Amino acid sequence: MIYFDNAATTIKKPRVVWSQTIKFCKKYGANAGRGQHELSQIASMSIQQTKDKLKKFLRCAHFHSVAFTPSATIAINVVLKGLDFSKIQNVYISPFEHNSVLRTLYALQEQHLFTIHQLSATEDGVFDLDKIAEQFAKDKPNLMVVSHVSNVCGTIAPIEQLCQLAKRSFAVCVIDMSQSCGLIDLPLRKVNADFFIFAGHKTLHAFYGVAGIIYRQSARLKCFIHGGTGVDSQSRRMPEELSSQIAGSSNILAIKSLDVALTYLAKKGIANIEAKERQLTKALKKILSRFDFIKIIGDNAQSISVVSATFEGMSPEGVAAFLNRHKICVRAGLHCSPLAHRHFNTLPLGTLRLSIDFFTKRSDLRRLNGALKKLQKTVTNKKKKAS
Repeated sequence: MIYFDNAATTIKKPRVVWSQTIKFCKKYGANAGRGQHELSQIASMSIQQTKDKLKKFLRCAHFHSVAFTPSATIAINVVLKGLDFSKIQNVYISPFEHNSVLRTLYALQEQHLFTIHQLSATEDGVFDLDKIAEQFAKDKPNLMVVSHVSNVCGTIAPIEQLCQLAKRSFAVCVIDMSQSCGLIDLPLRKVNADFFIFAGHKTLHAFYGVAGIIYRQSARLKCFIHGGTGVDSQSRRMPEELSSQIAGSSNILAIKSLDVALTYLAKKGIANIEAKERQLTKALKKILSRFDFIKIIGDNAQSISVVSATFEGMSPEGVAAFLNRHKICVRAGLHCSPLAHRHFNTLPLGTLRLSIDFFTKRSDLRRLNGALKKLQKTVTNKKKKAS
């Protein structure tokens, strides 16, 4: 199968991730922080090693800490539901937010009085910083939540500038890096955000089950999930420090896979990874642009890895089914980001999404091109019959 659904998850993990992770867990896969024996201590040390390695890889500041969660969705809930909304009146989001952000905010809006504003963007999906500055001047931001890379069109948000603007009003800034962590060559110490969300199973090439929050050590959130932490078990209250607030057993298998993947990615170099994916994105768009019945959605120079399109006379689901018969994996629909489709006027059917990654080959693109030529013939024949 040719795989163009990397925005959902990257299935082509480096071989070393599989081999070293399984080897480690067969030998040391004990419950971290739940025993004084050697195996538990080794598991705990492995988790801390992975946190330190992640901070180094992403070039975090000295005041950043890491808390692991089972998924990015849970991480977003931990952060947003942990904030004090009595001090929040204006919440700003991008037009490209995932339902993990949207539905969490909508649920919180039923309990608290705040207004959700959409950051200004052009028709092709580029953030308009001048208009955003005007928005902030009119309604000062108290909270801003932004996806670094859109999972619909691949637009890269200018998070340095956005946080700089929002911080003039002392807003809490949350950056969702689920589609960008390990892909975009940007030191996190340069971004004045309070919380960064990451997912291990996408651009970081780890297994399902590890994600988390990179946060300022001074950050304090209301506890979202209560339970055992392996720390101060006699207390009725959860620990105040965020990394100690994540209740439940750590997924040592997934965390170790991230540890190994980070070593692999560091050797490749994040700048090299981004450069290759930019080239592949450009090549993918060039192929799609050859066909007059295909329209690229959100086609702008500030995008990477994710490309959405609509097809004249065919639904996204119909095109996805056709490509599946030719052993090509894509995704059709709204991609859990309804506001993006409202922005691009692609409701209710959404788009066909193709997403590449570091392991995508030029031969994969050629196979796609061949399948689209066959689809073009099908479309042409239907038109002839209709006339």
